[in-house]
Amino acid sequence: MTIYAVSEGAQSKEAERYCFKECGKVIAGALDIMGGAFWPCRTEPCPFEEKRISVGEHPELGEIIVRKLRS
Repeated sequence: MTIYAVSEGAQSKEAERYCFKECGKVIAGALDIMGGAFWPCRTEPCPFEEKRISVGEHPELGEIIVRKLRS
């Protein structure tokens, strides 16, 4: 299982536009990754993704991948 995450702090406008309005598949709730809030998603592929980086494995959630959405 893989969880994709978009930073609330760095990309709140993009998350609102793409994750909540255009796509709508964001998972309600948030993840705390290294002290930052992230919106989780399981959708692959993401048509709004510009870059991604794996931040490791979570014992219950699987691989966590942080996405950077296009601006």
